[in-house]
Amino acid sequence: MKIFKGRRGQGSQARIDKQGEKVEEHRQKKLKRRKQMEKIHSLIKLNRENRKEIQQITREMNPSLGKAARTYHNLLDTIDNYIESRDNGLNRMLFADNAADIQKGDHLFVQRPGFTHHGIYMGDKLVLHYHMSKVKVTGFEEFAEGSTIQKRSEEESPAAYSPEEIIKRGLSRYGENEYNIVFNNCEHFVRWARNG
Repeated sequence: MKIFKGRRGQGSQARIDKQGEKVEEHRQKKLKRRKQMEKIHSLIKLNRENRKEIQQITREMNPSLGKAARTYHNLLDTIDNYIESRDNGLNRMLFADNAADIQKGDHLFVQRPGFTHHGIYMGDKLVLHYHMSKVKVTGFEEFAEGSTIQKRSEEESPAAYSPEEIIKRGLSRYGENEYNIVFNNCEHFVRWARNG
């Protein structure tokens, strides 16, 4: 009887060891994935610094190539939004303060569960943004929908135009209803208005 128990105990220990190995393997995969996501995030930030020049050169070479470069950059923004929301979303939803010193043409955003929503500040507590798949102007309350309004820094969302020109560019697409979550979303709209 003791021999049987001993073997049974060895089998149980082997299962425990195997489970421990699986847990460690899963943890290592998660760590590797997090490092990969951090690398992607830093590369996308680096890409943003040269984006306008890349798009301008490719557009001059061939308009279709320029359009492809813009589409590629929009896809990178979508990926970065996912990474940022996954890593920082809950903290921003719970602990962020409302943005202070908001100026016309600023890039505003609110954190929602799993994604961010973006708009351009027009002054007088009005925001120009893609809302319900259409570019329109709403007040702060409708834009925020109960979330904290935050502002992207100039480094995070560079502006190549004056505040008035940013608003004018955004309003040129007023009423547009060509929303696409991957290639033409609210963040792409704001970045286009601010930086081309």
